[in-house]
Amino acid sequence: MEELEQKLGLDEEKKQSMWREELGLVLDREYYPVAFNSDAYLRDFYAQIDDPAMRIIHMFMPLIVAKLPKGGRMCDFGAGPTIHIGVCFRHCADEIYFADYLPQNREELTRWSKKESNFDWSVVLQTIACHEGAMDGSWRTMEEETRSKVRGVLYCNCLENPSIERPSNITEGFDIITTSYCAEYCTKTEEEYKAAIKNIVHQIKPG
Repeated sequence: MEELEQKLGLDEEKKQSMWREELGLVLDREYYPVAFNSDAYLRDFYAQIDDPAMRIIHMFMPLIVAKLPKGGRMCDFGAGPTIHIGVCFRHCADEIYFADYLPQNREELTRWSKKESNFDWSVVLQTIACHEGAMDGSWRTMEEETRSKVRGVLYCNCLENPSIERPSNITEGFDIITTSYCAEYCTKTEEEYKAAIKNIVHQIKPG
């Protein structure tokens, strides 16, 4: 395994294809830490919004957020290297947290929070702005508005309880937790899925 990881590390861009084509493996949670390429994922799914699942989120999330009460802390559980859910909550939540299992994803989110990321989110931001009903170029300020609310990038694991390593100042949990395409991809049985959802729900503030 160690030799294989070193081989994968030689060419970051080809990790996923090597696992799937050269090794004949289907990526699952056992291989994500060494085989998941955050940059490739962003390019494949967010440089252009062609994936139907992504279109659904960008279409309906702004509508859902608009109906929620304002204030409190929100956390996007299993955010991956992405910011789009946090962007949707920039006017709703007082504090925004991103949580992910993979260090490479947390590193990308940290780079973005420091304005050091090279990924261009303009296509996604314009799509969200459209569904928010804003057609006046306001998408250009979305990233800064979101950054001003971000309070942390956290480790999470839906198979553990507690499932989020919360900062010491968050004693009761979050007011809102979102998660999409996370538990579905890191659980292998119906029982595991139910346990994962339970672990995530435990992070919501009582009441």
